[in-house]
Amino acid sequence: MPGWHGPAKPGSTSALVRLLRYVCFVSVCCVSAQHHHGVQHAASRVSLDVASLLDPLLLPAPGLTCTGKPRVRREVAASLQRYLIVAILSVVPDRQRTLRELEVGRTLLKQDDGSWVIKHAAADYKTGRKYGDRPPLLIAPFIYPELEAFIDTWRQELAPKTSMLFCKFRTGDPLDMDALHDMF
Repeated sequence: MPGWHGPAKPGSTSALVRLLRYVCFVSVCCVSAQHHHGVQHAASRVSLDVASLLDPLLLPAPGLTCTGKPRVRREVAASLQRYLIVAILSVVPDRQRTLRELEVGRTLLKQDDGSWVIKHAAADYKTGRKYGDRPPLLIAPFIYPELEAFIDTWRQELAPKTSMLFCKFRTGDPLDMDALHDMF
């Protein structure tokens, strides 16, 4: 199974991240299977369980370093971006490419009711000409506060050179598949 290399050792951050990746992978498979078989709003049913599993990823985001000094704002932004990537992929049954290519106001939209959706037009994917626009993918509500904080405050700390929501930590360039893999 992707990302799972055995039991977690106590105190091991990399083991925790591998475990969370595995749990998120299983969650995505479940949501994807439910979505494929016509089960409506599968993401809303699993969102509470997934939210509690993702809490450890939020722990390092705000606050202090182990020496008691405030964390560098860029590091907080990087932690929050990492959390959002895992959180969104854990409840939205789609490819990592969809996540890498999110743009606020174009493919990532805030609805009138305050909900957030991912919406791709036919031109955004290779089979779009044949199948047309894709239905909107609802992002689970437990993600909204961190998503909005990232968009409004933290994203600019990464000095993005792109209109894409997520960028590489060091350069600000658009997030690519290798950078996403190296993030974890």
